[in-house]
Amino acid sequence: MLPLLLMHATTDFAVRAAVSEGYNTNVAVLANGNVNQKNPALFTGFETNCQVKGRNKWNDDWVLELGGRTRLYVPLADYEPQHDGAAFIRGGGSWTLSPRSSFSLIGSSTVLTLNAAPAGNPLFRGNPFQSRSVQTFASLAGALNYDFAKTWGLSITGGSLTTFTLDDPTIFLLPDGTTSSRRGLDSLQPFGQFMLSHSLNDRHGLNALLRYDYSFSPSAIDYSTTPPRNLGVFDSHAATLAIGHIYQHPRNGVVASSRIGGTVATAPPLDTDQRLIISPYATETVAYGKDDLVVRATATYSYGTPFPRTGSGPGIFGSFEFMRLQSVHGFWKKWSYLAGVDTGYSEATLVGGLTSKIALFAGSTEVRRLLVNGLSLSVGYSYRRTWSSGSSTVPEIDQHLVYAGFAYLFATDQRTPALATLEGAPIGR
Repeated sequence: MLPLLLMHATTDFAVRAAVSEGYNTNVAVLANGNVNQKNPALFTGFETNCQVKGRNKWNDDWVLELGGRTRLYVPLADYEPQHDGAAFIRGGGSWTLSPRSSFSLIGSSTVLTLNAAPAGNPLFRGNPFQSRSVQTFASLAGALNYDFAKTWGLSITGGSLTTFTLDDPTIFLLPDGTTSSRRGLDSLQPFGQFMLSHSLNDRHGLNALLRYDYSFSPSAIDYSTTPPRNLGVFDSHAATLAIGHIYQHPRNGVVASSRIGGTVATAPPLDTDQRLIISPYATETVAYGKDDLVVRATATYSYGTPFPRTGSGPGIFGSFEFMRLQSVHGFWKKWSYLAGVDTGYSEATLVGGLTSKIALFAGSTEVRRLLVNGLSLSVGYSYRRTWSSGSSTVPEIDQHLVYAGFAYLFATDQRTPALATLEGAPIGR
């Protein structure tokens, strides 16, 4: 199929390469499990990726990208270096099937190391006590869109996320007293989704969403015990129903999306409370995009979550992103800037009456100055902080990272954005 799709196509190439020097205040948790000890280090970072994209005479487009990044640390304390890195391949495309239908496909696979200090985020289901692990994440999703009337459309989406642990030195204590080192499949999460949309006019539209999720893991880990225990197989089913409203102005670039709904999920097999998990939620997103400027803010409220189960309790999360890319004239001809913030707070009543309160903040900013012919200089800073209280807590994070570096971009398509973060988080995603 692919050779046929590439016929009569315009193909463009882009290559990025970057090198940076920086300082990280907390690289890793040591093997003894001391999560409160700061382990600072200097680092040299390298990043590269190659991109191929094309468009045929029917305006179908596709893209394929591969690349990688690494950080080589020089510890400023007495511990072994915790070098890390990642390699990825991803691609996708969108194809017109008929005047009323189209199909899109996107897939990716990433292999990366996760050091304990940055990975011990309460929103990330990783082991906060090991020094480092090597994992792979693979995802594939496809969507079929069909307009069956002038103002009505249907979108059918399906896919799956699969995670593997390739290297995990932690030894888990099993219920029968034996031990096991967890490697291999971590989780399998297929999903299917139907969305019905209706345009009221050129600015307003409504939509209704029905989604099914299945989550499977061969080993659920209890990190509250010493050593951590492998509790056995975990699986759960969930159904989500939501309605939404979208507003978009055809000229000023403003888009606002609102959605309210709820998720009903089965309890994990080993949970002492086997009642259904009911989790209502509401989310609002406002975005503005025009020329080379993009601003987006999102706020979400939920009560309890099924993946992973955190019991009952409110959660409020928000994010803000600002991006100003290079323009063809004026002051921004040689400058690019971006900044982002992720924040959240959740309260939960867990199994057995345990309580947990978790707050998190992550922010970063980067300034880039074009020097000459694709070569640019970047300076950036990021900060991550979590707080935890209650009768059940998680390890807290307090991490600063600063860096400066050079990046080079070669692209046959001059519309390719020259801005690509070096080491920044969370907006480097």
